[in-house]
Amino acid sequence: MIPRRRAPIVRSLPGWCFLSALLAYTASLHHGVGPAQPGLSSEWYAPRAFVIETGLGRNLMERPWLALSIFASPALLLAAAVFVTARSAIARGAALSCVVATGLFAFYGVAAPFAWQFFGWRGSATMIVTALAVGFAAAAPLLAASWLRLGWPQRLAVYLPVVLLVLAFVRNATGTDPSLPYSISPWPAVPVFGIELGALFVAVWLVGTALGLSGIAAARSRGGLGRLSLGMLS
Repeated sequence: MIPRRRAPIVRSLPGWCFLSALLAYTASLHHGVGPAQPGLSSEWYAPRAFVIETGLGRNLMERPWLALSIFASPALLLAAAVFVTARSAIARGAALSCVVATGLFAFYGVAAPFAWQFFGWRGSATMIVTALAVGFAAAAPLLAASWLRLGWPQRLAVYLPVVLLVLAFVRNATGTDPSLPYSISPWPAVPVFGIELGALFVAVWLVGTALGLSGIAAARSRGGLGRLSLGMLS
C-alpha cells in the first residue's frame, strides 16, 4: 500500500505549536521586564516587571548585554524550530518578529527603561509594530513566494491593505493626543526606525545577497571572473 501523504496543515502543526510557545514567551518577557506603571498594573496589557524585581533581574540590570543574550536565546531557539517545522511564510515572519520584539523588550526593559516608563502602553505598541515591520521585511522572500502563488484578485486583496497601512504610518509623523505630556508621541519611531531604517536595511541586505548569489552562480556556470567578483563584492 502507498502511504497517504499528510495534509499541509497537519505537516505544519508542530510549527504552529512552536510559534504559539514563542508568542507566549514574547508576551511573558514583555510583562516580566517591562516597567510597571502606577495605575495600570491591573490592566492585562501593562507590564508587571516581575522578572526585574527578582534578585537575578536586579543583577542583570547592571549587565544589559548579558541580559539581552539570556532573554533572546529562547526566542532564537523557538524561531529556529518554527523555520524547521512550519511551511507557512506568515508563521516564519511572525517568528522573526518575535525575535526582534524580545530584543527590544530586553533592551528597553533593562538598559533604557525610562523611555518605556514615560510612554507606557504607547511604548509597548511602538516596539511591537516596529518588530512586525522588521520581522516581516526579513521574511519578504518567503512572503513573496507565497503571494505569487495566488491569483491576481487575491494578490490585490492581500497587498493593497498592507500598502495603505504602511503609507499611513509613514505619513503620520506625530500623535495629536492632548493628554500626552509635552505633546510628545512615540509613533514616529515606527516609520523612522521600523520602516525607513530597519525594513529598508533588511531590503538592501536581501537585494545585495540576491545579487551576490546570482553573480556567483553565473560565474560558476560560465567561468566568468568578472561575475564572480561582482557576486563576492555584493
